[in-house]
Amino acid sequence: MPYLDQTVKDALDSGLIKMSEPGHLTYKLYRLCLDYVSLKGKRFFVLCEVMGALVCTMLEFYRRVAANYEDKKRAENGDVT
Repeated sequence: MPYLDQTVKDALDSGLIKMSEPGHLTYKLYRLCLDYVSLKGKRFFVLCEVMGALVCTMLEFYRRVAANYEDKKRAENGDVT
């Protein structure tokens, strides 16, 4: 977890600055998860919902974005084998 300076966190939360570093993205995702838990209550099932949503998000991002990028680069530069 990136432990950002409070002024950076405040600026991210208010939209004064855009996410421009990996730590900013991690912080925003973490805050979204906390908001969901706050709304639904801190229970085992809710924590599992959040972690499941993060895993599904990661897999979908890989499937739709990262894999396409890797396929393009393999076509441009050749396979590793």
